[in-house]
Amino acid sequence: MTKDLLRISAKEIKTLRAAVWVALFVLALWCLINQQWPNLSRMDSVRTLLLACIFYPVCEEIIFRAFLLKETLKIKSLAAPIFSCNLFTTDIQITPANIIVSAIFATAHAWYFSSVGALAVFFPSIIFGMCFEIRGRVLPAIIIHGLYNLMGLMAPAFYWV
Repeated sequence: MTKDLLRISAKEIKTLRAAVWVALFVLALWCLINQQWPNLSRMDSVRTLLLACIFYPVCEEIIFRAFLLKETLKIKSLAAPIFSCNLFTTDIQITPANIIVSAIFATAHAWYFSSVGALAVFFPSIIFGMCFEIRGRVLPAIIIHGLYNLMGLMAPAFYWV
């Protein structure tokens, strides 16, 4: 069972690689438009980088997606999608279970971030949950969460939250 949750296919690796390039392009475009460049002094140590990009995503995704979301999806009324669309041949669905778990995830972050920062965590959490729901595995959500945190360390926009 654990192997199934962590397995990732070659197609998913290509998709994640494309997502990384898109994220870097958006970050560069944002920096160009706003004439503000990442302040790398925020990445003050290897420890910060390892915690934010590896340790926290692994722990949080296992707790919130592989356990909490998986268990919440067992409740049939919470597993029925409330929003659905087709994007690049992939059915994108948002379930009440994902919204509930994302709200809990954002609330858990409120002790560290401001309330606005916790709200900013809610929307990426929806995406992490959708990754888990689509693939049924936690590894894609861990990777995207780690990349999101890396951009948070680098992007000046996150300094204001």
